[in-house]
Amino acid sequence: MHLKKSEFDVLAAAHRGEAQSQRRLARACGFSLGLTNRCCQTLEEAELMRAYQVTPEGADVLEQFRVRRAVVLADRFDARLVPYTHERPKAALQVGGAPLVERIIAQLRGAGIDDITVVVGSHMEHLFYLEDQPGVSLCVNESFDAACGLTSLFALGDLPACAYVVDGGQYFEKNPFRPFEYSSYVLVDDDVRRAGRQEVVCVSRSGLLAAEGARRSERKRLLPFAYIDDHAAYELRAVVPDLAHDIPLAPTNWEALATTGAPDAFVRARDAKSCGLREITSVEDLNELRDAHQAAPRTADGSRAVDARLASSGSVAIDRICRVLGCAPHNVRDIARFGAEGGGYLFTFTVNGKPYLYQQDRLSCTVLRACGSFARPGKAPGQSEADVKTNARMNDLLKRVRAAGVSVATVYRDEVAGWEVSGGVPFDGSRLGADRAATEAALAQLRKLQESGIDFDTASVWDEAQAAARALEDASDGGFPQLADTRRLVERLHARIVADGEIRPCHGNVRAQSFVKDADAPQGGIALRGWGAAHLDDYAVDPGSLFASGRWTPEAAVTLLQSYFGRTPTDGEVAHCLAAVSVVSFCRFTVLAVAGTVAREQLHRLYRNACLFGRAAQERYARLSHAAMIGA
Repeated sequence: MHLKKSEFDVLAAAHRGEAQSQRRLARACGFSLGLTNRCCQTLEEAELMRAYQVTPEGADVLEQFRVRRAVVLADRFDARLVPYTHERPKAALQVGGAPLVERIIAQLRGAGIDDITVVVGSHMEHLFYLEDQPGVSLCVNESFDAACGLTSLFALGDLPACAYVVDGGQYFEKNPFRPFEYSSYVLVDDDVRRAGRQEVVCVSRSGLLAAEGARRSERKRLLPFAYIDDHAAYELRAVVPDLAHDIPLAPTNWEALATTGAPDAFVRARDAKSCGLREITSVEDLNELRDAHQAAPRTADGSRAVDARLASSGSVAIDRICRVLGCAPHNVRDIARFGAEGGGYLFTFTVNGKPYLYQQDRLSCTVLRACGSFARPGKAPGQSEADVKTNARMNDLLKRVRAAGVSVATVYRDEVAGWEVSGGVPFDGSRLGADRAATEAALAQLRKLQESGIDFDTASVWDEAQAAARALEDASDGGFPQLADTRRLVERLHARIVADGEIRPCHGNVRAQSFVKDADAPQGGIALRGWGAAHLDDYAVDPGSLFASGRWTPEAAVTLLQSYFGRTPTDGEVAHCLAAVSVVSFCRFTVLAVAGTVAREQLHRLYRNACLFGRAAQERYARLSHAAMIGA
């Protein structure tokens, strides 16, 4: 017998034991009494239900709609929950005494689903223990950090049928899973403002996915929760292999397939309110959810059902901040990811209204993932003696730089683990370029550093950049057709810099985010941070590094050099500094292009600066040579 959706809902509710009367049955299904009565009559005539109880024949019919398995996605990195997700997957965050993913698994089992696959990726080692649970298997997504969220499905090899696909970092106040489902659907809510373009669908009043011409009031936001029946799996299998060959062009999120990749796969929508979904999209959401468990009533034995980790923040980074600044976890507010540095991470926060930054380097992240904590003194597990010496050297460097009168933003740096807390508000590139006073103050700080006479270790990236440039030329995809000509121009400029340069202490990592606006800094409210690349180099490397990182013109850079020199620079010094911008831009471009770790737009900006400033420097050197010949 073919069941209508309403008849299926009534039969499924009867199977769940919610059919002690027609009124209760109507309430359980959300139907009117009239519709419920008609469905009951049809089911009883077909001998599928008797006295609100499912018959053996009815059970056989329901079995055709049974959910066979579930896929829990726990592989993606969620930048909205920094710093927690830098230390463990979102699915492993503790709420109510258990990780989110364990709550999802328990709810699936409560619906009779025992075949569960967990897709792991970011910080996957935190979830390996799940494979020891009966019926749970792991699938590793090696491309979890790709821009396309569809890699979660690609990792499965074959799309599941009669299966739930759900984000393992979600929290449902009541069990959203059911033993039987009528047809495929996607989960939606009304908050379209938080959705991307590909995550918006139109839903009719009857819950069907409608055409794009539907009224604006019917637009809904897709959520990472779906049921895939046999028909949907068939439709999706026809498009996913093609998308796998061109991941950058695929929809950002797998749920966007509902409208772009296979529009016939999903025909229905389910309202998130019916599932009791509480989204966790920020640290504030996580804390509110934990606070709700903290306020839970006492049990019969007098204990309180709370998360055992609420005594701490649940984050190593936040606990460190509290230790350095002498505050409680709830005082660390306004957490926001600022950017990544060399595989590490950086986020901003406030304590009692004052802004700070937290930075953790790549090595520290690696050890943190393996060991979870740096509570014990001495060398951190996994660190070499050279790593510890490098961090100790940086602490000594910061003391000497601060003693020389340079404003240093670092409040505390752990010389073993390599993490630091800094004060101030970071600049983005456009703001630093537009704020002339801040830029002049930053250049004055760099000059003060170079006049300090501090003896650093020497270092150079020129040889590395040259090797990267040649590798890039050999593997060029046509994006930079004049790369060889640019390399030869930069080589000539580098030779001029070496010939007429002067070695001074350099910050070595002058980018926009290395400057912070700090009320405690005396020099124009600007302080420096990010000292990991400090070394002896040509005096023009620091201003060159600053201009290389933004959308500057040679003319604008020349007008600001007076702040750097504290006087009007000579024509030779101007040419020298313009050449340094070209050289630094080219070095960064080649190394980053070969590594493949940055956006194409950033590469084009560096390549543009290498060419633009290189030609300007070449013209000035030519004028100087011409003037010298006339003078002779």
